[in-house]
Amino acid sequence: MANLDSFFKLQEEEGGLTGLRGVVVKQFVELLIEAGVSIPSPPPWIEENSNTRILKKEAKSVGVLMRGYTPADHKGPPVWGILKSQVDLMRTECPSNWGIVLLRGEQTFEFGFWVDGAHFERLAEGPHGMKDKNGQVIESYRIHQRNLEETSYAKRFRTVEEFRQYAHI
Repeated sequence: MANLDSFFKLQEEEGGLTGLRGVVVKQFVELLIEAGVSIPSPPPWIEENSNTRILKKEAKSVGVLMRGYTPADHKGPPVWGILKSQVDLMRTECPSNWGIVLLRGEQTFEFGFWVDGAHFERLAEGPHGMKDKNGQVIESYRIHQRNLEETSYAKRFRTVEEFRQYAHI
């Protein structure tokens, strides 16, 4: 990640909120920034409207895929979808230090789960193929909240400080 230092320096002033999707994700990112975590805009090879970011605090950094879940109809158990292409990207760019943040909340961040990349395969179903609106097949994984609650591989957190401890950032 040493080759990213100049990119981070250029992007640090702009911050990483541009392009983030979801009220709960944006709120969580704002809490991270308040806690002193640097969240620059994504590097050029990550889509700008992606919730994929590389978080930095002092000399530490971690690649993070953030997903919010807000049930529209409150039916069925919570399930998060994660694109295989984004998982592959994190495995390539941050092979030893990446993970998934799965957030819950309707209008505000309530709690979340941290899944370290080393344990991702243990909790994810798939990848499953589905067609997008253009008919192209997109592969994605699914993670069910009940699986997160039944394992020690997922760390439930209610505060940014707890998340930072789990993610080592």
